[in-house]
Amino acid sequence: MTFARTEFSIAGLPVSAVLNFMVRWTECLHGDGSLRETLTAFSDLSLAEMVLLHRVNAVTGAQRTIAMVDRNATHGARPLTRAHGLALVGQTLSRAKPGTVWALQDLDRDAAAQLDPRAVDWMKGRGLHAAMLIPLSSNGDQTDVLEFYLTAPLDRARQAGIEALACALAEAWGRRPEGRIARILRSAPAIQTHLGAARAAVHPMSANNPLHLTAAELRICGLIQQGVGLSGVNKVLGIADSTLRTHLRSIFAKAGVTGQVGLLRMLLDHEAARPALRA
Repeated sequence: MTFARTEFSIAGLPVSAVLNFMVRWTECLHGDGSLRETLTAFSDLSLAEMVLLHRVNAVTGAQRTIAMVDRNATHGARPLTRAHGLALVGQTLSRAKPGTVWALQDLDRDAAAQLDPRAVDWMKGRGLHAAMLIPLSSNGDQTDVLEFYLTAPLDRARQAGIEALACALAEAWGRRPEGRIARILRSAPAIQTHLGAARAAVHPMSANNPLHLTAAELRICGLIQQGVGLSGVNKVLGIADSTLRTHLRSIFAKAGVTGQVGLLRMLLDHEAARPALRA
């Protein structure tokens, strides 16, 4: 007589896969385990095409890779240059509870409109239609994040499993030995586009218009630089909220920033060599 092997599950996830991942996760945080192999195990568990472990500054938008797995990298697929993380959670990222799960499909229309156009374009080009994020821990403006991308949203059972697992991930992450991730980051590259890095030293309002802003975009940048809020910008220019959001998305893309805070820092951190262009 033969007996069929029964695969037990925890909140919709196979027990063997959950245990395999958690053992690897603990080993890499407290010993010499491979973070890459661990993220591969998480990819198997979550059905993700790409898994990214990174540290993000919620104020500046700066992102540093800790480890990453891309299932299609060997096939010449377009690489990720800027993660969705900050846009998914917005400026509340540093206050997001560790171990919670944030999903792209849960964003409302206004929040979705603020997503980085480059990241949206990358997802479309890669055939990815879902993104999820788990904040692991925060220290001031710095937040460690596990982010993953899928070809389709998870079914309800598997998402419930990931949500249950997320608490354990954050708990283990918070208990890791001091300096473990810092050592990895010292040799890890920043997640930046070449374009964004090249523009970091220029002022958007310089007389030669280095970002090729339109006349309307220059006026908006000028008002923001003067400390005018978005509602004030609407009144001064006499434009609708939707029109302003469209202009802002274009400005963010050209400036290589993820939102208004990043743009404001760019406007205030560098002094223009000559007066700004006149519309």
